[in-house]
This record gives sequence, structure tokens and C-alpha cells, in this order.
Amino acid sequence: MRAATLIRGLALAAGLFLPLLVSGPAAAFGDCSAPGYLASVEERMEGLAVDCTEVDRFQIETPKGGRQVRIVRTSELPTTDIPVLVREIRRGIEQSAARLSSVGAFAPADITIWISHLLPEPAADDEELDEVDGQIVGADDGCRMALYPASTGRRGLAITAAHEFFHCVQASEFPDTYDRASSSWWVEGTAEWFANLVFPGTGTSDGFVSEFDSVSHDTALTAMEYESVVFFFWLGERQGSGAIGRLMRAVQQPGEPAQQDALAAFLPAEEWQDFAEAYLSRRIRQPGGRAIASSPFPGDIYVWGEGSHSHEISARRFILARAQLEFGCGVWSVGEQSVAGTRAYREGNGSWQEELPERIVSDGGTPRVFQMAGFGTGPEGFSLRIEAFKDACQGCPATAAATGSLDQCLIGTWELVSGGYGAMIEEQLRQTGIFEHIDYPDLHRHFVLEPNGRYRQSPSEGGESGSMSERTPEGKLWQGFSNLRLETEGSWSADGNVLQLCEEQKSVSVDLTVIDPKGREERLDQDHEVTGTLSLLRSREYECSGNSLSLIEALPGAPAVRWEYRRQQ
Repeated sequence: MRAATLIRGLALAAGLFLPLLVSGPAAAFGDCSAPGYLASVEERMEGLAVDCTEVDRFQIETPKGGRQVRIVRTSELPTTDIPVLVREIRRGIEQSAARLSSVGAFAPADITIWISHLLPEPAADDEELDEVDGQIVGADDGCRMALYPASTGRRGLAITAAHEFFHCVQASEFPDTYDRASSSWWVEGTAEWFANLVFPGTGTSDGFVSEFDSVSHDTALTAMEYESVVFFFWLGERQGSGAIGRLMRAVQQPGEPAQQDALAAFLPAEEWQDFAEAYLSRRIRQPGGRAIASSPFPGDIYVWGEGSHSHEISARRFILARAQLEFGCGVWSVGEQSVAGTRAYREGNGSWQEELPERIVSDGGTPRVFQMAGFGTGPEGFSLRIEAFKDACQGCPATAAATGSLDQCLIGTWELVSGGYGAMIEEQLRQTGIFEHIDYPDLHRHFVLEPNGRYRQSPSEGGESGSMSERTPEGKLWQGFSNLRLETEGSWSADGNVLQLCEEQKSVSVDLTVIDPKGREERLDQDHEVTGTLSLLRSREYECSGNSLSLIEALPGAPAVRWEYRRQQ
């Protein structure tokens, strides 16, 4: 028992008298007991008589030379814990100094660290994550720091000291911008990043990562505070620790708009896009390789269902834009317009692609969902309009009628008896009164409906012939003779008494001969084949009985068209 008491006494004595043993020139520190000295860093000490004692002093080396650090306490702090607290604080400061050169040619001023006996003050906003674990202020004798063991606990003192140490660096290097409200995003974010650089893998920033998860969908990076550490984790991993120092130097313009302009110039657009993708993919890591504990909000859901739809997605400058794009069952033709900023897409956990597929086929009961990640660094922010048109002819395979449910009467080969488009066109031409004679060729003379849901329409062998003549006021006769071959194919289905024809492909061949009044002939041949992804949907009411099939199609602004077919086989 006596030996243990002696050891504790020696440790305490070493803590109290170590300042006498420090080598190197003594810093011109102020008297920490002087009125207002501690109040400069902790306003609750204002007007109080202070009994302040120095318990440790040591020197650190920085990229700009040696700096003195002293640790002080007030008489209210229990003395039994002082050696442990001093050891942890010193460990945090010394390891911070050792890592500082990796960030850049930076250095703090001399530092006074007060181990506060007070309980930390809660943040002004009850929803904030942090209590005041530590704080600093620049003064005439260097950087004054207050640490609160009642908040951090013994184990948290070292990493808190590293965070506040970096604030001392910022206050020394950037005194004009360090304490501006518009600088909070980089002041707090880089300090939290640095603390994790010094003490990797601790997980002390998990709360700030969660806060980034909560606000990053509608809050600009430059409007954040501690939660911006997620961006600095990415930047340090992507470009190394030196990039953090370069960024701080780059954003020394006062005001958020000016800092955003500087940020836009600091990284090219593709790097900001990589940040967006890395975050939503959950592949950002802290110094030391530990994955950040993030659960990104995937974004609002934009749904494409029946018909065609256009959705607009936008975000203000330096907000990490994201969205979920859901395509219902069917075949969709997709296009992007009005793009500001960068964007990429992925389906599930697949790789990111710069563009959506031009054609999206969703053929099951579950919609296809693509995630979008975007970032806009220009004044206009991020904006995108996506248009998707559903192919009316391509039904949803999951709900398409099975072969056995098709109206069996329709299946077979049919031949046109009367009516159809040809007859309709002929009648309209007659009504003009221009032609002396007209015999317009039939269209789709043969109509084959197959049991597998496919159909074909074709002319007679050799094509369909037609003729017309016109006589001028002077009595001169012009004649025209045609041979038309029109072939169409697609898929078909029946719902009640409605036949749906999804026209997918056409081939047209026309031979036209014109004879002028002197008997001279002029011949014109033209072939044309159309193959398209999207098809034309035609709906016709039908009556089918035995060997007869009647079809009626309503046309907007024109009389209905009627077909009469007889069965060939």
C-alpha cells in the first residue's frame, strides 16, 4: 500500500513540476489566473476569481518550427485524475504535431490548454449532436484551448485535443476567415477529419456521418458544420492528406457564394460526381481504411406508369442530388433534357453509367428502379428532365394474355372482301371531284392472326393494282397506274370485343406509271422499309363468327373504317 501511494505521489509531482524540466526557450504565456484570461475561451469564467496552475509544459515540432504547449488547471478540478488527463491530452497534441506535415506547411501558435472542471454547455439548438467538448480562441499569447473531461471522458480527451489542435492551426494560418459563419463547413469538417487522421478507426465521427445522411439531400455542403467531414473523408482518401491543406488555402474568400466559386474551381466536375457516387455507393472510408457508418437517403421516387411522363429533378448548388427512377411494366423509350451539372445512374448495386438506357424493358411484376446521383457546382445548381414514353403496343409480358385465352375464332388466315383503308381513301378522293376515274388499290388484303399472338398483313401475290385518270378543262387526259405492296407485322391481343394490333414493322413498295395526254409514259419505283423500336397501336372492334370477320376502327375527325373478311383456312 505504501509503494502504491508513493508511486501516485511521484506521478502527481511529476505533473506539477514538469514545466521546470522543459528544454528550449520558454513561451511568453500570460498568467492564466489573471482576470479574463480563461474567460476569453470560456465565458462562464467571466468575473470569477481563478486559482490557475500549470501542470505540464512541453515542446512540439511543426513544419514551421517548434511550438510551446502548456496544460493548466483550476483548483476546482479533482487532483487525483490530473496525471491521466495530462497524459491523454499530451498524447493527442504530440501525435497531432507528428501528422501535421502531411497536410501542409502549417503550424499553430503556442498553445495553452485548460482542463476545465465545468460540465460542457449544451449547444444552443437541442437538435445539434454536439456538446462543447472543446473550444479555442486566438489570443496575444497564442491559442487558448478549453477541454471538458466531463464530456469526453478520459479516453476521448486525446482525439478531442487533436480536433482542437487543428482549430489552433486554422486560427493561426487563416485568422481573417477562421471564425466566420460561412467558414464553419471547412473549419469543423477538416478538424474532425484531422482528428481521425491522428487517431484512425475510433468511430467518434459516426454521429456526424449520420447527420450528413439526414441533411445532405437538401443542404449544401457549404452550409454544413461537423457533418461535412464525410466530404473530407472522401477527399483525403481520393487525393491524399495534402488535398485538405490545399482546399483550406483555396477557400479563403469571405462569404458562401465566393467559397462556392472557389470550390467549383478547386475540383473538376467529374471529381464532384465521383464524390456523389462514392457516398451513395457507401464506399467512402475514413483514414486508416474504416468504412464510414453511413445510410444514405436514396432520394425521392419518380414513377413512370401508364402513358408518357416527364419528371424534373433539381437541387441547389453544392447539394448532393439523388433520386430513384421507377419504370413500371412495359417497354420505355427514355431521353434526358435540360441537364445542368453532372449525373450518373445505376440499377441495383451495379456500376454507375453516365446515361440511362435509351430503351428500358420492364417485363415482370416488379418495376425496374435506377438510382441517380448528381452534383451541380455552377450557379444554376443541378437540374435534369427525364422523359420516358411507354410503347403502347408492347404490353407487359407478366400480364399479357396467355395463348389459351385468345379468342380462337380470330385465329386463322383472312381475305379482305370489302372496306378497309383503300376503300376509305378511294371514297375521299371521289368526293374531291377531281378524278374522272378512280380505282384505289386494296390495302392489307390478307390478314393472318397466329395463335402465338403474332399477325401479318400482306397484299395479293404480285401486289395490289389501282388506276385513276384526270381530264383537264381543255379535255386532255392524264392517267396513272399503280402497283402497291404494303406488308405489316406485329403482335395482337383481344380484350372483350376489341382487337389490339401492335404494328411493329412495315415494308412499302410502289410502282407508279403516269401517261400524259400525248401517250408518253413516266415510271417511278420506290421501296421503303420502316423498322422501329416503338410501335403503333391500333384498336378495332370486331365481330367474329365462323368464316366471317368484321372490324371497325374509329378515326379522330374522320368516318369510321370498316373491314369485311372471309376465312381462307
